[in-house]
Amino acid sequence: MLYARRGRLPKGVKSPQPKADRKGQSQTVQTLRAQHPLKYLLHIANLPKSSFYYHHQDRPDPDAADKALLVETYRRHKGRYGQRRIAAALDWNRKKAARLMKQLELKALIRAKKAYRHPAMGEISENLLKRRFKARKPNEKWLTDVTELKGKDGKLYLSPILDLFNREIVAYAMSRRADSEMVKEMLEKAAPV
Repeated sequence: MLYARRGRLPKGVKSPQPKADRKGQSQTVQTLRAQHPLKYLLHIANLPKSSFYYHHQDRPDPDAADKALLVETYRRHKGRYGQRRIAAALDWNRKKAARLMKQLELKALIRAKKAYRHPAMGEISENLLKRRFKARKPNEKWLTDVTELKGKDGKLYLSPILDLFNREIVAYAMSRRADSEMVKEMLEKAAPV
């Protein structure tokens, strides 16, 4: 009860007002300071005088050079680097990179994945395997797919045929375009007519 009368909190009990909020409050008090007495504003905001003056000291930003370096790295990588990659590139702690990015309001740009379906391609076939990926003899069940590979010279498409009996590649075809000609070439290699 003694603590409550004096306006103090017992040991180990935290203040109901978060410290991060005090910076915003002190900025609000600073804007209203021209119209009202400081003592009155601090009492209304329930803000200690020392906290107000702490947030309005004219001191240089200790992270100014690091912030400039972070912004330069962020722009060099076109905003694609997040806190982890920036921390690795600048040899910093991840938490430091996260804190400075939050202060500068920088976020990594996440590209949406391109879902591409060619409208002229054929219809979706019936599921004949029904998740039974074992074969009792060679050439009983074959699987195929088209995979897009990106390289320096552009995209390349790979279409292999996998035999489920021994997991062996029966045939494959590569092309610069994923079209029916590539699949036809692959099938002709697998089972020549």
